[in-house]
Amino acid sequence: MIEHFYEVNSDSTLFCDYFKWLTDYEKMRNGVVAFKKEYGIAGDTFMIDEGKLWVDVSLNGQFSDQFGKVECQGHSPFKKTSSIGKAFTKANIKKASKPFVPFYFKNPVGRSQTRLFDQDGKLYVQYSTEYEVEDIPKGFIPIKASEFYKVMEQED
Repeated sequence: MIEHFYEVNSDSTLFCDYFKWLTDYEKMRNGVVAFKKEYGIAGDTFMIDEGKLWVDVSLNGQFSDQFGKVECQGHSPFKKTSSIGKAFTKANIKKASKPFVPFYFKNPVGRSQTRLFDQDGKLYVQYSTEYEVEDIPKGFIPIKASEFYKVMEQED
C-alpha cells in the first residue's frame, strides 16, 4: 500500500462534506437519544441501517417481539411494522454517512484505507492505496507523514 497524507482546505468538496457530516451526525445522534428516551429504549449504542433503528437486544428485552431476526454484535433492528419501528419512521431520523475519501479521487480502484479527522478547523486525510495517485483533488495539500502523525498525537 502506498500512503498519502493531506491537509484538505475549503477548496475541496470533501472539506464541506465532512463538516456537514459532523453537523448531520450530531443532529442524528441527538434525535436518536431523544427518541430512545421517549420510548424507554436502553443502552448507549445504536445503529441506523436501511431506515431501521438497531439497539442492544440484551438491554431491551421488553421489545423482544418487535425485533427483526438479524443480529449483529448483540444488536437487532426494530421491525418496520412494529410500533417502535413505525414511530422511528415517523420521527424521520436520517442516517448521517461519513464522506468516503476514495470517491474524491479520479480513479479510486483497488483496495484502500483512509483516516479522516479534523483538528482546530483543519481537515486531515491519510489515504493508503494499492496504486499511485494520478491526480490530487483540488484542495488536497500533500503533507509529510511526520506532520500528519504530529497532528494526530495532538488530537489525543
